[in-house]
Amino acid sequence: MVRRLIEADYHCRPRRPSRARISFWLLEARGAAFLLELCRRYPVAAKRMAPEREAVRLALTGDFVNIERALREEEDSIRAADHAYWQPLRAELIQMRRSKRKPR
Repeated sequence: MVRRLIEADYHCRPRRPSRARISFWLLEARGAAFLLELCRRYPVAAKRMAPEREAVRLALTGDFVNIERALREEEDSIRAADHAYWQPLRAELIQMRRSKRKPR
């Protein structure tokens, strides 16, 4: 879903997008082909972003296979962080549900 939203925002862009918007696209792009297009269109911004994001650095070299690998690793990392964040909250909800059950 995020991928489609970012790409839709890009395709509805103004003629001269702001530096902030370009940086946002480069930071949030989730597809290798889209990231390659961004780097071709905005090489200066991509070079500034490259130290912050491996996928952008790889897109600047055109290394499609490794861009996809880097994007998968990013996604896995985000999923793991999300899981770690929600784990204690899920446990708390389960405990609350169990404590509200009436004994038989």
